[in-house]
Amino acid sequence: MKDSPIDATTDNKWLIHHSDRLIAYEYTLRMRGGVTQEMFPDELADRIGRPKEYVASIIKNAISRARECYHTQQAHARNQVAARPHIR
Repeated sequence: MKDSPIDATTDNKWLIHHSDRLIAYEYTLRMRGGVTQEMFPDELADRIGRPKEYVASIIKNAISRARECYHTQQAHARNQVAARPHIR
């Protein structure tokens, strides 16, 4: 029905698109309130309406990307040195 308003925050596509904003909002609320106690991943996921594993998967992806970036940089550095034999 057109007369019944639908809460956009209950739409899964909306949640997927705005999860990073919701995390930032929760962080801002805690900082403004002076709360320094840690928030567990499942509590944060519950606050933003995502599955319990959501925050853990973000952390795992970040670690994976950091490792990939590190290895890429190391390979690039080795290639740079190999291309300049006079540097050794």
